[in-house]
Amino acid sequence: MQQQVKFTSTLLAVIMPIFASASEIHPVKANNFGLPGIIDLPTARRFPDGELIFTQQLHKSLARSGISFQALPRLGFSFRYTGHGINGGEAYGRINHDRSFDAHITVLDERAYLPAISLGLRDFIGTGWYSSEYIVGTKSMGNLELTAGLGFGRLAGRHSFSNPLSALSSRFEDRQAKTNAGDRGGTLGNINWFHGDASAFYGIQYHLSEKITLSSEYTPDIMSRESSYLDVDGPWNYGVSYQLNEYVNLSTQYLHGSQLSVTAYVSINPGRPPLLGGKELAPVPMRLRGEDALPVNMNDEAII
Repeated sequence: MQQQVKFTSTLLAVIMPIFASASEIHPVKANNFGLPGIIDLPTARRFPDGELIFTQQLHKSLARSGISFQALPRLGFSFRYTGHGINGGEAYGRINHDRSFDAHITVLDERAYLPAISLGLRDFIGTGWYSSEYIVGTKSMGNLELTAGLGFGRLAGRHSFSNPLSALSSRFEDRQAKTNAGDRGGTLGNINWFHGDASAFYGIQYHLSEKITLSSEYTPDIMSRESSYLDVDGPWNYGVSYQLNEYVNLSTQYLHGSQLSVTAYVSINPGRPPLLGGKELAPVPMRLRGEDALPVNMNDEAII
């Protein structure tokens, strides 16, 4: 009997880490767009409620600043301002400056045998430079996280196929180009979310330690808008990130087979404030003393 108990305990000790949820082991990583992700692609995980993340990405032809907020337990938002291109006529030699707004919606949290599932809208308000949507699933096995999903819009540029949602309605078959009245940003324009052809994407993250994470992803985005100033030599992106402390993460990536990039993330949360103001010890109570009173060695609680 004791041998059976020992064997069962050993078996559980081996199996449970394999099927443990990533959220129980490793913190959620942000991608270059400021939401849960690998490098450029999303994952199905979610940030802790109330998480606020500041993102800064830089490489030769891009400068991207962003702020993300987990507004509700299952709903996160991200706002970015990006300068694209080199040798252009705009500020800092950019060809274009663009604002974009994203939403990440968690449908299902990861369980022992089921992946986490999320939906996302990328750049759904504005001129639509990154206009795309996704359905994504993520499953963890110990230190390994596997992600796969379907992309639409810009995330359906490589090896695309007919939209599987067209089985629900023929309206999903066609996708119109993003338009805004007078080409003004800050408006919804025509709503064609999850319309048009779809492409598969996938990626992997391996947590080498508590601080170092290795990442690789296959992106269907062919970067057609950036092709005039950015060499796109392949669909694979590679990255390594280092968790400097509880608040700062630094990442370097090799993108599109041609471009080195660096990204810094700063995350804060009311649940883990960097400064513990208000929790220090109280000062020594005031003592009632007369002009000629001798020093008091003991407090008089009744007088105080």
